[in-house]
Amino acid sequence: MKRYWIAALLVLAMLMALLSGCGGKKQNESDEESTMPQVQTDPDTLVCTNGNKTLRFHKEDGKWVWLDDTEFPLDESYVQELLDTLHGLEALVPIASAGELAEYGLESVKAYVLLRDPSGSETCFYLGKAADDGYYMYDGTVEHGIYIAPTTLMQQISRSIYDMALLPTLPKLTLSNITAMTVTAGEVEQQFTVKDGKWYLDQADVTEKMTAVTDALGRLAVAGCVDYRPSSGAAGICGLTKDAAVLTVSYQSNMVFSLTIGLQRNDHGYYATVNEDSTIYLLPTELAQPLLSLAKDGL
Repeated sequence: MKRYWIAALLVLAMLMALLSGCGGKKQNESDEESTMPQVQTDPDTLVCTNGNKTLRFHKEDGKWVWLDDTEFPLDESYVQELLDTLHGLEALVPIASAGELAEYGLESVKAYVLLRDPSGSETCFYLGKAADDGYYMYDGTVEHGIYIAPTTLMQQISRSIYDMALLPTLPKLTLSNITAMTVTAGEVEQQFTVKDGKWYLDQADVTEKMTAVTDALGRLAVAGCVDYRPSSGAAGICGLTKDAAVLTVSYQSNMVFSLTIGLQRNDHGYYATVNEDSTIYLLPTELAQPLLSLAKDGL
């Protein structure tokens, strides 16, 4: 009988040991499972570089600013777009271990995105060689392995700061709200008035000749920012001198809008400034040419 209880106790001990071993094994496997780190939900610092240009942003009073010039008119939607892409990385599945970084161009990386939250916690994503559908990525943590980040991420961190500028909204100028317009090119000046929905030059009705100009004024919009707070010589290089075409439009009784058009920038448009702002913008070719033709060639 005594032998029976001893045998029973031995069997029970063996079963408990086996169960304990299974549990321990499952825990180890869970610990070693590759998962992406959680991206900070409310970072206050963002640094990104594609290896050639580096942009640094900081969140001040709930608003993202460019650290190199906190007064720069930053369109925050571009920062949020990048943050959304980063949060999407949490769903990625690793394609390889982090053992052979050089094979994926991740040994000495130049492109990366860094996030830091107010507590000082950081997450950094390093981008390596191009893959078939993105770029190899590593976060510096061996157990997380190597992933393929979407091509969108590299595109977003390759933007220049001017690509992220908040562009001015230009007034919609139509024959229903324009009252007068002065057009100059050097020393040549033309004075137009608008009455009852018609253009007049020296009391002559020139509405039909002004069709292309009317259309351009009604669709005015800049296509991008070229230079913010330009140096003293930038205006001359862009043709924004005293010989440039200048349109000064009076509208809605007491409102005045001024547009200066300079040289053409390849096939993408013309350099331009708006009102008293020294920032140099790009005016689309289809909008600039009718206005330039009026200023330099007249009717």
